[in-house]
Amino acid sequence: MIITKETDKQSELAAVAMPIPKDESFDVPPPYVQRASIPSAPFSSSSPSAQFDPSHSPIDPAHQLPDIPTSNFVSIFKRDGAIRQSFVIDTSLDVPQDLSPVPPPPPPKPATTSPSFIDKIIPSSMKEDRFALPENAPRPHLKLESRDGSINANVWLVHSEQGRVDTSACPEKEKAIFDIGTKDGSVIVKLHSLTEQKVSMRVWSKDGRITVYIPSSFVGPVNIYTGDGAIIPSAGVSKRLSTFAQHNKTQRSFLGDFKSAGYSDAASWNGSSLDILTKDGRVQLFYVEELDGLKPQGIMSKLLGSLMNV
Repeated sequence: MIITKETDKQSELAAVAMPIPKDESFDVPPPYVQRASIPSAPFSSSSPSAQFDPSHSPIDPAHQLPDIPTSNFVSIFKRDGAIRQSFVIDTSLDVPQDLSPVPPPPPPKPATTSPSFIDKIIPSSMKEDRFALPENAPRPHLKLESRDGSINANVWLVHSEQGRVDTSACPEKEKAIFDIGTKDGSVIVKLHSLTEQKVSMRVWSKDGRITVYIPSSFVGPVNIYTGDGAIIPSAGVSKRLSTFAQHNKTQRSFLGDFKSAGYSDAASWNGSSLDILTKDGRVQLFYVEELDGLKPQGIMSKLLGSLMNV
């Protein structure tokens, strides 16, 4: 048989066009499952985490518990600088007073003999500092504050007994109280809860955006004030967030079913609550269990996912 160049070229073309036989013994890579990535546009109900079901959390926060000491009544104040830290808070932990002294109250404002022109034309309700804690507010188990700097806090709420974390027991007699804010900068708070203990959390910034991650077990009122910025709940949060009022730059909502939770008013409510305040910046609210699906992808992962989905 004489093989010419033309015959050889036709054989090569036939080999390329030949379909690959379907053989079950042939090792085929497993199908690629593309993870949801952070959307470039603001978070909306059409974003990838719309499939998140709060009743079926994809992550057990216990495996992420950092290897750091448990603490309580932590108070960190920075006049100039950012706060980026992780905390494991146990509200049943007894801390010696000299290790965690009560912060001194702010100095009183000087008394004025006569009201100024500004005092006369501005209503008293507008002059109140909505960012300040009430005078008789209970002491926070975790208080972070910066005068000029951003805050990025990872907080784990646990209940320990003899040095071991017990995810089932919780001190129902008291709430875990967190107060986290800055006068200038963005704030990110990720709250992981390994107990059923109720939480009262206040997150604020006088000039900066705020992003809050809460456990999917959270049930309670959510009050958000933003002077200039959008309020953007994730798709998972939006499924359970009922907004009842939105005026004067304040949105009043309830996360969960307020009827089955037994909510009647704020004064008698013993459950969790969340207050978010910012004068300038958007507010984003996620479930902490959505963090896994919001991790950004690398270039190779995105390229491979596009090729496999063709």
